[in-house]
Amino acid sequence: MSERDLTSPEYYLNRELSELAFQERVLREGMDDRNPPLERLRFLAFFTKNTDEFFMKRVGGLKQQIDAGVTQTTPDGRTPKQQWREVFDAARPLFRDQSEHWQTTLKPHLADVGIDICDFETLSKSDRKQLRTYFEESILPTLTPLAFDPAHPFPFISNLSLSLAVLSSDETGESTFTRIKIPSNQPRLISIPDERTQYVLIEDLIEANLDLLLPDLDVSDVSKFKVTRNAEVRRDEEVAEDLIDMVEEVLEQRRFATVVRLEVDANMPDESVSILKEQLDLADREVFYRQGPIDYTDFFELTDLDRPDLKPSPWIPRPHPRLASLTTDSQDGASNIFGEIQKDDILVHHPYHSFEGTVQQFLDAAANDPDVLAVKAAIYRTASDSKVIQSLIDAADNGKQVAVMVELKARFDEKNNLEWVRRLEEEGIHVAYGTVGLKTHTKTALVVRREDDGVQLYSHVGTGNYHSGTAKGYSDLGLLTADRDIGLDLTKVFNFFT
Repeated sequence: MSERDLTSPEYYLNRELSELAFQERVLREGMDDRNPPLERLRFLAFFTKNTDEFFMKRVGGLKQQIDAGVTQTTPDGRTPKQQWREVFDAARPLFRDQSEHWQTTLKPHLADVGIDICDFETLSKSDRKQLRTYFEESILPTLTPLAFDPAHPFPFISNLSLSLAVLSSDETGESTFTRIKIPSNQPRLISIPDERTQYVLIEDLIEANLDLLLPDLDVSDVSKFKVTRNAEVRRDEEVAEDLIDMVEEVLEQRRFATVVRLEVDANMPDESVSILKEQLDLADREVFYRQGPIDYTDFFELTDLDRPDLKPSPWIPRPHPRLASLTTDSQDGASNIFGEIQKDDILVHHPYHSFEGTVQQFLDAAANDPDVLAVKAAIYRTASDSKVIQSLIDAADNGKQVAVMVELKARFDEKNNLEWVRRLEEEGIHVAYGTVGLKTHTKTALVVRREDDGVQLYSHVGTGNYHSGTAKGYSDLGLLTADRDIGLDLTKVFNFFT
């Protein structure tokens, strides 16, 4: 029997198409009527969020390779150009399915149970009048229409921004294309005064009141569109004098990066589409025609409504059997958790074990125990109101040596992590910003404690992030251990960071 050639492309799946297959599973959860309606809406919003990141990162990277003339094939035998084409072909029906399910199934179902995303034209005269007043007082002053004609250059369109494309003419009959950016600092869902939970989308409210924004113009069409730009912006870290400056520059460059996708209203006229394609340098394949809302991420807001009848039963983590009875509000309580770890390693499994009752409890004990000499942690992602960060600050306030490695290159969390770096440094904590040439994914913490028989090392090593929110939804494992070899390894790791 001849040996198989394991380098043959037939044995390998394509990375980009596999990622899209996973996102299709997310979408199907949003279309599965066995899930409660607000849970389905949550999955539709996640599908938009995830595919936005997919196009920014994965498709952006493919487009860079194509522009650079790369023709090398991946293990599955595809060139960057082939992958780029197949990704668009695979993604297009997914977006159609998302729009169709929302328009024909989920939106009417939500309206039936009292959560109604209304078309402006269907509202009562009284509601329309109140909303027009709200628009004139609160939204109109924030809008800046930018015209494109021989006297005005094409306006810059920022990444993931939702916009209106307006075709109009003045009294001379001269045609003008105008872009109106939907303000991201205004609520997307505008509440309608009513006994039911009713909303109108801000883009529909703006469109319905364009006469106040563009008076004396004959508007022939108004269409929505959204631009996705490449996030795969790179800098040579070897010549970067300061990693913080480099990351801030990368974030700024992303705003102006190459456009990799254009989503437009299904009925946007050819004139508007042609202008956008030409000015943004896009091929026909990169344009997606969408029915209904273009962006679903703001619908996350609706999933927070107090409607337990429209959500799955809340998941309640079980306390860890070895930690459930311990407390950390006293020195004895702290001694108890460290004593329990000394007995034997503790394996925690999120979300089945509570993050607060395991990892957070460990860090709180370290922050408040007078026998703890030092606390070190590696942060990749964390919550915006992170109790983990607060524990590290408390530890520093209590006189412990605290060192934190914050990975500034955590994709799409760079800005959040920069803010945490500044907050930690303001508290006098030693902060490292990651490693030149590498991205650090380790999620580890080290506690150095003085005990009767000498200095002991306690470690946490986990697969998840130090993020209490994601620990409630993602499956991760973590090990709490007093194994000295692991502690010494972590000591070397943190010394390497700093």
